[in-house]
Amino acid sequence: MEYLAPEDLRQASGSDQHQGVAMRVSSLPLDDLESLDLTGTGGCLLVILDSIVDPHNLGAIVRTAHCVAPMAWWCPRIGPPGQ
Repeated sequence: MEYLAPEDLRQASGSDQHQGVAMRVSSLPLDDLESLDLTGTGGCLLVILDSIVDPHNLGAIVRTAHCVAPMAWWCPRIGPPGQ
């Protein structure tokens, strides 16, 4: 963990909307929707996210969906529409 001055945190996150926290993570494996096998007998849960702006909303969605074990997550981009 590293503590940063507010200006350094803004620069590291690339935004003023960081709510005081930023994290560096590696990318998840990327697939297209056509590569998913959606023919299972028990059905499947696909979580589709778009235009997520508030990290609290994203966190709530991830925690809730995790309880039902989604097959895949699809998030074309993070941020407000038109950005």
